[in-house]
Amino acid sequence: MKEYDSVEIADAAGARVALGLSEHDEYFRPWTEALGLLEAPFEPLDIPEGDRLDVLLERLKIPREDHAELTAALGEICEPGTAWRWLLDRTVRDTVNWLDKLRDSERPVVPDGLMVHHLGAAGRWFHVVANLAAVSQVRAFHERHRIPEEVSWASLAILGEKVAIHRRSTGHGGLVHLKGVAEAFRGRRYRLGQLDHVWCRTGVVVELPHGTGSLTTVPDYAWAEGVDRFFNDRLGEYGSGVKLGYNAMDIRAIGFFLDPALEEHLPEDHELSRFANTLVRTYSRTLRASEPDERGLSDSDRSALEYAFGLLVSNVEQALALPTESAVQRAVTDHLRAGRHWGTASAAHPIFARSTREANTVNQP
Repeated sequence: MKEYDSVEIADAAGARVALGLSEHDEYFRPWTEALGLLEAPFEPLDIPEGDRLDVLLERLKIPREDHAELTAALGEICEPGTAWRWLLDRTVRDTVNWLDKLRDSERPVVPDGLMVHHLGAAGRWFHVVANLAAVSQVRAFHERHRIPEEVSWASLAILGEKVAIHRRSTGHGGLVHLKGVAEAFRGRRYRLGQLDHVWCRTGVVVELPHGTGSLTTVPDYAWAEGVDRFFNDRLGEYGSGVKLGYNAMDIRAIGFFLDPALEEHLPEDHELSRFANTLVRTYSRTLRASEPDERGLSDSDRSALEYAFGLLVSNVEQALALPTESAVQRAVTDHLRAGRHWGTASAAHPIFARSTREANTVNQP
């Protein structure tokens, strides 16, 4: 285990030096400097111990085989006076700051590279620990906004799902890719039934998570109205970007599963085909091509592989070597085997502003 100085870290540059991140300074500087703008004092960390910690990890669906290593890393990350603690206090504050100040703009992207192997278990588990420390405040936010308890915990358990995907993909515990997790802990992403819903001031993006199971949702207009009503009744900024009488809220499904190419690989009666066809039957579909990188995969390819296999796949050779068991797995890899790439498509139900939204909507001229 790497040893850290016990002296208090003075600033972001000092934290990067202490953790040996200076060689990647351009990569880590935007994130750490943004954290450095958050001023002390910081509230005491709220992380349960012993049996209460075990119960929390279970509720968040952290794989049991990871509990021991995570608990050990937690002690190192929380140690006062270290660079880890400097980052942790500010990362928790940054997460919590977003809860009651929701907006569409984004702060500097958290670099996935913090989990580089030379930082050991603490590096791989840092963001999991930061989210654990924010749970109580996120849950309080959910309670204030009348988010049902089952929805609250299902949404936060996206953390454990991503940890499980990381373990299956790498063979060890931790968390690399934060997409989905950060949105859930900032009050933006909610697991309603089988689907994930990410809301903003002008609508909701609906995504299919890995492990959706037998898809029974029918994405008709009544479903879209129900999604709209869930957010409109609870979150005040939802709808504030819509001009009354002019624009509509978009309840927009997005992902590879709406790429028309899927119809070439799956029968019409397959649940994923039925979901896509129901959604696009009345409302237009847009397709955005996604170019492959130097490893032969596009972002949409990786998204399709994560959905179908529950894995983070690094290159096209690895993707084509995956054993396939389901029709969706075969469809995803057969498309790649043919030298083609998945696009990201979307289709939306427009919900025009209702009178019940007026209190939540800024009526712009």
